[in-house]
Amino acid sequence: MIPQGSVDNITFAVRGTKLKEIAIEHKDRLFNWNIRRFLGKKGEVNKGLMQTISTSPKNFFYFNNGISALCESFDFDDKKHQLSVHKMQVVNGAQTLGAIMSAPNDKLQEVLVLVKLTAIKHSTRERGMSAELIKTTNTQNKLRAPDFRSNDPIQQWLEHEFKNTKQRNNLQHIAYGRKRPYPRNSSSQTVLKLQDLGKIRYAWLHDPRVPIADPAKLFELPEDYGLYGYAFGNEDGEVVDLWSNEQFQDCLLAIHTFNKLTSALTDLQEQQSDLKQIARLRWYALRLFNLYFQQERESIPVNELQQVYSFGGKYDDFFNKAFKLISRTIIQTYREILSKIGRASCRER
Repeated sequence: MIPQGSVDNITFAVRGTKLKEIAIEHKDRLFNWNIRRFLGKKGEVNKGLMQTISTSPKNFFYFNNGISALCESFDFDDKKHQLSVHKMQVVNGAQTLGAIMSAPNDKLQEVLVLVKLTAIKHSTRERGMSAELIKTTNTQNKLRAPDFRSNDPIQQWLEHEFKNTKQRNNLQHIAYGRKRPYPRNSSSQTVLKLQDLGKIRYAWLHDPRVPIADPAKLFELPEDYGLYGYAFGNEDGEVVDLWSNEQFQDCLLAIHTFNKLTSALTDLQEQQSDLKQIARLRWYALRLFNLYFQQERESIPVNELQQVYSFGGKYDDFFNKAFKLISRTIIQTYREILSKIGRASCRER
């Protein structure tokens, strides 16, 4: 089917065996524009896909929404029934293709898959029709606001930078999870998800309240009155493709400090019965730490400051000194909050 519209489109059905050949040949390159990779066989939707292929492959065409793809151009030879595609990307259908790649060929011979292919010349994922297609076609699995930012240039740059940043003393190697499914934690690395980095960096640089009250705002673009530019951009809230070395070093400091603060506040919870949920104030503690660090860094010699950024003994000394001050403020604030809640409860009774 080739409808007449504002953009070129062809919709057709293709045999599962042919799709498997294409998926095996091109692998993840097919999904560079997709906001997720194959999420595995365990999810409810993907279990259903596998079961349909296994038990009723002829019904797959009717039960599955198919695949949506973008390309720069295509040419269909009606006489030979041959379709040539230039620069194709699957924008919705990673789960369908993942299930097909895992299925036996004898079942796939009976599987037909609906494919909707749209040609948009010189398209970008950031604006216009292609961005809208990526957003509106992704409805089968529940999406989160960070998913729509997973392919941004800054996210791809961060993935590369973290990959090439080795362990530094007490700072483990970080595997950056910019899209699902995320990498797994191991003894040699810790996983940092895109959404967690956004919250850490915004609380570190700007305001600890937003990561708690409205974290989705951190992944909405400035033109939508979002804070994405402040979470991942520059100090003026401008969305950028990469950071300076200084910004990335500052980000590593924020990440390591957040983990240390979370651990230290959790220890306080366990040691003192009246501080049961004080770790919930870790975002405030992170902002206070950065304010203290910015105040003190001018008096730290350059060579010692470099040692702080290496996350060894000098960093631990600085952290312990800062935490003594920060913990007093956090504990006092926490007890004041509990006191207010207690007074309000008494008035209601």
